[in-house]
Amino acid sequence: MPLSGEEWVSETIVNNVSATNVVYSFSDITINGTTYNPLPYQFWDDSSDGNASQNTFDYNQAIIDYLVSLNIPEYRGAINYGVNGVADNSAGTGLLSLIFATGTTVSIDITAPSPVISGTFVENTDSGGSSILTYMLLLTLTDDSVMAQGDLLETTNWIVSDGNNITGNTTTPVATIIVYNLFCGECALDPSQSFVITEVIVTQNICARSNVAVGYILSDDIQDAIINQTSKFGSSVN
Repeated sequence: MPLSGEEWVSETIVNNVSATNVVYSFSDITINGTTYNPLPYQFWDDSSDGNASQNTFDYNQAIIDYLVSLNIPEYRGAINYGVNGVADNSAGTGLLSLIFATGTTVSIDITAPSPVISGTFVENTDSGGSSILTYMLLLTLTDDSVMAQGDLLETTNWIVSDGNNITGNTTTPVATIIVYNLFCGECALDPSQSFVITEVIVTQNICARSNVAVGYILSDDIQDAIINQTSKFGSSVN
């Protein structure tokens, strides 16, 4: 099951930061009509934190850290593409993405004086005219094994692999596993590969038989779920 949100970016305040030392502050953070004070709120000082044009990853992370601290219900996460120590970082594009729940009204403004710098986050509609993207893919696995007479299910071991990385869970009888997470990079599985699912059940009968099931999800279906926010369903091969 795909979880989706809307991507918000700023090409003015995130990338076109000043080469001279200035102080950056949030001048507005209003989400769905709720304003998060105090405002203005200073989050970066070039003279003490390092110039933002040379410490762009850290500068972006300061924006993220403050938004996280506000516990905004509609906030889903962020992607920091900035790199520290790159000479032309301030001329880059798309270095910070903020993800909010679909349909959220977002107003986030950042300002800096002398020289005056100001910018606001806007919906990113560069890709196909839509700002909606999948930030997480959940795989819900359900065991429907038929127990032998007198036997009872104790635990179910789920393993999902892309051929290189493995994730899973041990539970009974339903597991929900994060197989794709936009915010954590390599912490989940590779969506460009097909996923192989293995289930091993443990019952009270120590002489277990027919206790393994295997299924798979094709990479085309995984990509469809991520790109088009399409849920997929299927059964294992026993």
